[in-house]
Amino acid sequence: MELLYFIVGGICVIVLNNAWRILKIKNEHIKLSLDVDDLESEVDRLSLGISEDINKLKSQISSITHKLKEDSYQDLSGINKQLLELNKFSNAMNNRFGDSIKYSEKQLSGVFSEIQQLKNNIKALNQDPNIINR
Repeated sequence: MELLYFIVGGICVIVLNNAWRILKIKNEHIKLSLDVDDLESEVDRLSLGISEDINKLKSQISSITHKLKEDSYQDLSGINKQLLELNKFSNAMNNRFGDSIKYSEKQLSGVFSEIQQLKNNIKALNQDPNIINR
C-alpha cells in the first residue's frame, strides 16, 4: 500500500512540476505575443508615414510633369530646383524606409530567436528521461 502512495505521490509531483512549467511557458508566450503585436503596430505606423511620403512624392512628380507639358522652356531653373528637392526628399525617404526595415528585421529576429529557444526547451523537457526523477 505504501508503494502505491509513493507512486501516486511521485506522479502528482511530476504532474504539478509539468503544470508549473507549462504555465511559465504560457506566460512567456503571452509576453512574446504582446511584443509581436507592438512590433506590428510600429511597422504599421512606419508604413503609414511612408505611404503619406509616397503620395506627396507622386503629387510633386505630377506637378513637375504638368509644368513640363505646359512649357518645357519656361522656368527651367525652378523645375531644376524642384527636382533637386525631390531627389533629396526621395533619398531621405529611402533612408527612413531602410532604417524601418532594419528595425523591423532586428525585432522580428529577436522574437523568432526567443520562440525557437522556447521550442527547444519544450523538446528538451519531452525528451528528458530523468524528468520523473526530478
